[in-house]
Amino acid sequence: MGKIKSLFSTTKKAVITSISIVAVLVIGGFAVSKGIYAYVENSSISKDAARRIALKDANVNEDDARFSKVEFEFENGSFVYDVEFENSKGSEFEYTLKAKDGTILNKVVDIDESDVSVKKDSGDNSNGEAGKISADEAKQIALGDAGISEADATFTKIDLDKDDGILEYEIEFQVGEWEYEYTINASNGKILDFEKDHITN
Repeated sequence: MGKIKSLFSTTKKAVITSISIVAVLVIGGFAVSKGIYAYVENSSISKDAARRIALKDANVNEDDARFSKVEFEFENGSFVYDVEFENSKGSEFEYTLKAKDGTILNKVVDIDESDVSVKKDSGDNSNGEAGKISADEAKQIALGDAGISEADATFTKIDLDKDDGILEYEIEFQVGEWEYEYTINASNGKILDFEKDHITN
């Protein structure tokens, strides 16, 4: 009976010791990770700088912006700032910036209908449908907005679809290490949505 009790006591001590070691390793690892995280954040651009970069690119004044997110995060093997805000007219902006230098890695803009000026309106076009711009006109609208010449762009998609009863052009093209996606109202040429992504291999 004494041997059994002694064996049980020894086993119990071993289990407690193992649990303690695991706890120390977990807590220690968390502390180290948190320390590295804090070090990288301190050596990166500030949150205010990330906000200013996003606002400047979006051409939105700070007084006109309502921020919902400005966070330092680790995504896809890199430290980044995720910045989200909307302007007074309801257009929404989402940015992913490289934390080290503020390079824009990703940009998504959801433009409110009331916030879009008419880029192009054509009632006479080659496809014969009154009130609908041509695919080539939609391409030129996207290129003009992006500030890209057609010679520098490689188009991967130009589709005409109907979404909620509205005819829209879905346009995608690449320029160097960047990919652009546009949704354009086929009736009046308004840009409804666009996204700019950094292509990672």
